[in-house]
Amino acid sequence: MKINQFPPLNSFDEAKNMATQHWSQFTQWSYETNISYEGIISHLEQIYNEMIQNRERYDNSRSSKVTRLLNEYELAKIYRHFRDFGSLRNFNSKKDIDFDTIIFIVLNELNSLSENKLEKLFPTLEEKNFLTIFLEEEQFTKNLYQNLMKHPKLGIYFLYLGDEVFFKATDFLRINLKQTLNYIPPDSLDSSGLSKMFRIITGVLIYAYYANDFEMTEQSFLKILKISYYFSVSHPLIDNILDSNKILSEKEKKIFGDFITDILNGQDVSKNIPNIQFMKELYRCCHELQKLVPFSQNQSVYNYMKITHLAQCEDSYLKMEQKINSDELFINMLLKAAFIRISAASLTEYSIDRDFVLNSLVMGLNNQLSNDLEGTLEDYKNELATPYTLYLNNAISVNPIDITMQYMLFSSSFYENSDLFIRVSLLRFVETIREFVKNYGKNQYQIFLNKVLDHSILASQRHLLNKIGEISFYGSDVHQETFLLDYFDNAAKKYISN
Repeated sequence: MKINQFPPLNSFDEAKNMATQHWSQFTQWSYETNISYEGIISHLEQIYNEMIQNRERYDNSRSSKVTRLLNEYELAKIYRHFRDFGSLRNFNSKKDIDFDTIIFIVLNELNSLSENKLEKLFPTLEEKNFLTIFLEEEQFTKNLYQNLMKHPKLGIYFLYLGDEVFFKATDFLRINLKQTLNYIPPDSLDSSGLSKMFRIITGVLIYAYYANDFEMTEQSFLKILKISYYFSVSHPLIDNILDSNKILSEKEKKIFGDFITDILNGQDVSKNIPNIQFMKELYRCCHELQKLVPFSQNQSVYNYMKITHLAQCEDSYLKMEQKINSDELFINMLLKAAFIRISAASLTEYSIDRDFVLNSLVMGLNNQLSNDLEGTLEDYKNELATPYTLYLNNAISVNPIDITMQYMLFSSSFYENSDLFIRVSLLRFVETIREFVKNYGKNQYQIFLNKVLDHSILASQRHLLNKIGEISFYGSDVHQETFLLDYFDNAAKKYISN
């Protein structure tokens, strides 16, 4: 694990100073710049017209959905690179093209199926809990491996690692995921707990894959898989639990937060583990992670994790009903969203340089602002403090939809192809509108717009945003894994309830 070309941040205060400087740059830019929103509005109008074309081109059939995944893959790939790396520096590299090859094999295989076969396949996915089958039936992975090996193209990739490492990997995931789900508080899954785990697992694996000095062998693959899993457990077992008002009291949250801080400081807390099952599970995963990533040799890595954790703690202290300094709110969001990425990358051989840190700040906040819109009503019901819930509750005066657009324009100045950055960012923004409408309905979306567009820079675009909400189903999928993540979140809840 090495941190290249960037002096490691040794404390939360150092990281906060860096984030504060970045936020000050943005606020100074917003005050001194005569901001034009014509480009934003033009892109939104173009996206709306594309949605109309999609409505005419595609129906609700399964085959149309698969065709759309293929047709929109290039845009999704661009967004994925901005999201994960904050740049296009790995875009269309040899490793990237090899990765595309596997994706296209899967998508083309689906595209070759008849509508009848697709109709049978997707209800099977919806009706069967494949997570339960994977966790409870070992034969499932054996059958899966045999079927993959029979595939004329995919089998080549699995031959590279071999059956032994495949079964070691799936056995590891089965045993550990089953244990974690048995101990995790059900309420911690309410905010996409399992999909957060999967995103971190895949994130660490992707950083390892794209790292210049990482050689993928059977041994290195198993090691990085274990590292990614043990690290991933921290997100639903820390972030979601600290956010929840149902699992721990304020006093218990403080004890919990200090316990994690001690672990990340390299202290031996084995004799101080509270008699709470999920905390025992969290300690187990942290302990296993430290075996694979020794603290004494990787203090910078654990500093990045600690910065993420302390930002999570500060975030959990916010109350929806209290007046909050909006600068402090967004600076903390910058830290939390950026350093979960930096921590994940630092666990691999991926280079942590100045550009990557800056891009993690930029993309972390851009992505978080869009995600917060998607879950606003659920967050409000659960009294979670986010920019949208705080604004709706008059706890901050800064309109988050304005900040989203202004920060998007500010961020675009860091990129050579600023127009492409704005386009894919707005496609993601529209995608979160689709998820909002799907979760709460068109009527609630219109009520929400009426509240957030008053005194907004987009107040004159109310009609356009209403129209986008009406046909949001036909927006481009730049976050193409949404379907799978939703499936596994629901599957995890069913597994725990049974």
